[in-house]
Parts: sequence; structure tokens; C-alpha cells
Amino acid sequence: MAESEAKIQKITKDMTAEEIFASFPKKAMKLAMMMQQQGLHCVGCSASSFETIEQGMLGHGMDKEQMQQLLEALNEIVEE
Repeated sequence: MAESEAKIQKITKDMTAEEIFASFPKKAMKLAMMMQQQGLHCVGCSASSFETIEQGMLGHGMDKEQMQQLLEALNEIVEE
């Protein structure tokens, strides 16, 4: 595990997409694909550097249950 991956072991709703991709660079592609499948098109979005996953999902009309499902899916990818 890379040093940055060791520092952050779990993705939370308070992280930005940019933080997630930087923290898990080897998993960034899979993480981005999962976000896109759930309706978040963070890659290339200027808000990805300052908007948290929670803000993005709620801003796109998704609810907290959908957010929890996405976080679980993202963390499963990280744990692979």
C-alpha cells in the first residue's frame, strides 16, 4: 500500500473526489467508474476539488441512502 493509501484507509462523505483519487491513485479508475455508474461525473468536473461527495450527491438529487450505498461500494474497491 502506498504511503498516501496508508494515511486514509476509508472513503467518507466528507472527502472530495479529488482527495479520493489522490489518496488511492492505483484505484482511481475503478473509483471513478463506480461514481459515474451512480450518477456522479466527478472526473473533469471543476467542483471535484472543493465539493464533498455528500454535497455532490445531494446537489444532484440523490438521497442519503444512495450516498451510503456509494460509499460502501467505493470502500469495497479500496479494500480489494
